[in-house]
Amino acid sequence: MKRVLFVASEAAPFAKTGGLGDVVGSLPVEMSKQGMDARVIMPWYRDIPQSLKDKAQALTECTISISWRKQEAVLWKIEHNGVVFYFVDQPYYFDRNGFYGYFDDAERFAFFSQAVLALLDKIDFVPDVIHAHDWHTALIPLYLEHFYRSYEPWKDMKTVFTIHNLAYQGKFSPAIIEDVLGLNWGYFTGDKLEFNGCVNLMKGGILYASAVTTVSETYADEIMTPEHGEGLDGVLRACAGKFYGLLNGIDYGVYNPWKDPYLAANFHSAPNMLTRRQKNKEWLWDELGFTGDKNAPIVAVVSRIVASKGFDLICEAISAILDSGCKLVILGAGEAGYEGYLRHIGGQNAGSMAVRTQFNDVLARQIYGGSDIFLMPSVFEPCGIGQMIAMRYGCIPIVHETGGLIDTVRPYNKFTGEGTGFGFKEMTAGSFLRVYHEALEVYRDKKAWTKLVSRAMKENFSWDHTVRKYIELYNNLCEEKE
Repeated sequence: MKRVLFVASEAAPFAKTGGLGDVVGSLPVEMSKQGMDARVIMPWYRDIPQSLKDKAQALTECTISISWRKQEAVLWKIEHNGVVFYFVDQPYYFDRNGFYGYFDDAERFAFFSQAVLALLDKIDFVPDVIHAHDWHTALIPLYLEHFYRSYEPWKDMKTVFTIHNLAYQGKFSPAIIEDVLGLNWGYFTGDKLEFNGCVNLMKGGILYASAVTTVSETYADEIMTPEHGEGLDGVLRACAGKFYGLLNGIDYGVYNPWKDPYLAANFHSAPNMLTRRQKNKEWLWDELGFTGDKNAPIVAVVSRIVASKGFDLICEAISAILDSGCKLVILGAGEAGYEGYLRHIGGQNAGSMAVRTQFNDVLARQIYGGSDIFLMPSVFEPCGIGQMIAMRYGCIPIVHETGGLIDTVRPYNKFTGEGTGFGFKEMTAGSFLRVYHEALEVYRDKKAWTKLVSRAMKENFSWDHTVRKYIELYNNLCEEKE
C-alpha cells in the first residue's frame, strides 16, 4: 500500500472557494477506496465550520522557524468520510476572515509549508509521496530538498505538484528570499525561483517536484504555449518529461440527483424519469419569482463572477437571452463591478432574471437540478467542475471550447443526434449567441432534447479513471527509488 499526503490551502467541506477545494476534498476519499492510505493537511482557518471543529483532536505541537521568526504550530486531526485530515493551527496566520488576499500571504503559506514538514516528523505517518496543490504549497518540494532530504526516513520521499490554475502563481518581492522563505540568495536565479525580477513560488514547485500535473489534458497542452502559458510555458516545456494532464472528476456520492436531499424531486437519466425533473424546474421557477410561460427554458450561470469566467460576454448577451423568451438565473460572487451591474439589470427585469450574489451550495444544486441550459463561457478553464455537475443533473452546458471544457463537453451534432452539450470557438457575443440559438432550437424539439439530457446525464465524470492514473503515477515514482 502506498501512502500519500495531500497538502493544500483548502479542502471541502472544511474550506472551499472553488475547484481546488472540491478536488482535495474528494480525490483522497476516492483513493482510500482503492486501498491507498491517503491523508490531507491544510491550515486551521477561523472560517472552518464550528460543527467540524468540534470533532477535532489535538495531536502535537512544535516551534517553526520562518527565517528569524519563531512561531508555534499545533496539529489537529479530524476523520471525515474515511480519510484523516490534519490541520496546522497558528492563530497569527490563520485566525482571520477568509483564506487569501492578505499582505503577508507569502509568509503565511511559507509558515504552513515549513510546519507541514516539521509536524510530519512528529506523527506516525511517513508518506511515500507528498502531493502539493497550487502556489500556496509550492514550497513543499523545495523545502524537502533544502532542509529534509538528508533525513534518513525521507531520503527517498517523492513529491507531486498540481497546477489547478496557472494564472495564480504566487509572485512576490525578492526581499522574501531570506527574510520570509529562509533561503539563501542562490535560489534567486533564473533556473530557480527568479521570474521577471520577482520570486515565483509556482515556478519553484514545477522545478523541484518529482512530477507535475494539471487538471485536464487539453489545459496541459495549452499552457505549454506562449498564448496560455502565463510566462511559464518555457519552464513547463523544459519539464515536459515529468508533466501530465489528468482530468478532474466530481464526487458522485455528493452530486447525485437520484439521492440529493436538496432537490424538490429526485430523478435519474431514464427518459421516463425526466418528468420528475420537471418538478425541480417548477420549484425553482417559483423560488426565483419567475413569471409567464412555465415552458420557457431556464438558463443558469453558477460561477465566480470574474472576468476569466466570461462575464464580459455574459453581460453583453443578457438582453439577447431575455429577448429570446428564456429566464436567466445567475448565482455567484466576485468582482464588485460585475455584481453591481448584474443586480441592476436583474432589478430591471424582475420576473425574467434572478441574481444571487453569494456562494450557496444548496441553491446551486437546486439550480443545476431545475434549469435547462447551463452557461460556462470561460475565457480559459483548466478543467471546470460546473459543466460536469450540470450534465450530471440534466442541465445542458454551452461552453467556450477551451481547456477542460473541450475534454468534457461533446458538441451536439444535429444530424446524428450525438453529443452532450454545445460549444463555441470565438470568444465573442456573436459566436456565443449563434450556438445559444442552436441550443434553443433543439430544446423546442422535445424528443431530441430528452435524448440529449438523458445522454448527458449518463456521462461518467467520477474519479475512477483519474484515481487509477494518479495511483499509477505514484507507483512509478516510488519504483524509481527501489
